[in-house]
Amino acid sequence: MYDVSNEQPPAVPAETLEHLESVLHSPSFASSRRSQEFLRFVVREVLEGRGDAIKERTIAVEVFGKSLHFDSGSDSLVRVKAREVRKRLAEYYDSAPEAPLKIELPVGSYIPSIRAIKVQPVTVSPEVDPLPTLLELSQPPANAPEGVQASRSKPIILLTAVLSIALIGVVWAISRKPHTGNEALNVWSPLLDNPNTVLISAGRPLTSPEEEADPPGLTIKDHFRRPGFRVSLTTADAIANIAGFLQQQKKPFRIHDAASNALSDLHGRPVVLVNGGDNRWALLLLKPTRFNFVSQGDFSYIQDSKNPSRRDWNVDFSQAFHKQTTDYAIVGRFNSPTTGGPIIVVAGVSSNGTEAAGEFIVSPERLSELLRSAPPGWKNGNFEAVLKVEVVDGSTGASSIVASEFW
Repeated sequence: MYDVSNEQPPAVPAETLEHLESVLHSPSFASSRRSQEFLRFVVREVLEGRGDAIKERTIAVEVFGKSLHFDSGSDSLVRVKAREVRKRLAEYYDSAPEAPLKIELPVGSYIPSIRAIKVQPVTVSPEVDPLPTLLELSQPPANAPEGVQASRSKPIILLTAVLSIALIGVVWAISRKPHTGNEALNVWSPLLDNPNTVLISAGRPLTSPEEEADPPGLTIKDHFRRPGFRVSLTTADAIANIAGFLQQQKKPFRIHDAASNALSDLHGRPVVLVNGGDNRWALLLLKPTRFNFVSQGDFSYIQDSKNPSRRDWNVDFSQAFHKQTTDYAIVGRFNSPTTGGPIIVVAGVSSNGTEAAGEFIVSPERLSELLRSAPPGWKNGNFEAVLKVEVVDGSTGASSIVASEFW
């Protein structure tokens, strides 16, 4: 099955296979044999009319040599590799804007979308185009004098990261099926129905308290190099999923640095809080709820107020990076008495948890799984859930729901 854009005829298999080999032998894929084998297999299956048969178990057996008894619940190899393939495809097409075809692996699916692309100027209405909103965070007017251009360059997060988020978000919105799913729309409806622009308030780590202010005489180059103005790819992935969903729903949004937000910025408007311990608003607004974050030096965990002695939903940040096997995250939606508006929380103890939470909160399948445990009469109430997230050699793996609360 082909997903064709801009009224171009579907590419014949020979042209698609030729393009596929160009992708696989590009720098984006040349360093990963497993990613090559994964993409080659799923594309060929689609071209040979077996796209509907592509399942996680099929890929595990046919591509990675797993046994027929492969248990996807305990082995996240295929999901981890699919995430890597998506990132490599985004990197490839970012470097090849004139490519005649586009192969995408939609989030939540292993069936690739093959598009014949006709490059055209893109026209979008101001109320649904997030790019000016993102750029205004750091970009002065084009006709400003050179000195003003430099002095007003105050990015909240790295501009390159913001542009990447916008690009990935648009790709996400395009690649998703038109039907979003009632579960996702029901969970997001308080934010979508609110007339105000959604604020995505993202936390970021600070290396020291002094990172909040620029030292006197700091050059533009050094300003951009400061650690406090970087965002991890896992956080960017979470923001991209959220931004893509909002873009698909034609809901305007802005991305801000949580450290720069005052309470007045959050008051009365729909807010998505991204990251846990690095986001002061997530820490504050979750305090009255059952699940919230606690940090004790390098030891951080999700506290269960109904069982405050438990500490097992934790990350020890002093451990070796590549030895981490689990992370935990909170996903939730509630009306905050502090802000007077609807809040969605997408927050991991560390960044892998945030990435997994970002996928969960826009997935109709995962939200449906969660809402099956909601009590009768709960509809449109508040909820929180704790996710356990597998981490494989630093990469985010499968997530499972380990606790939930509805009120």
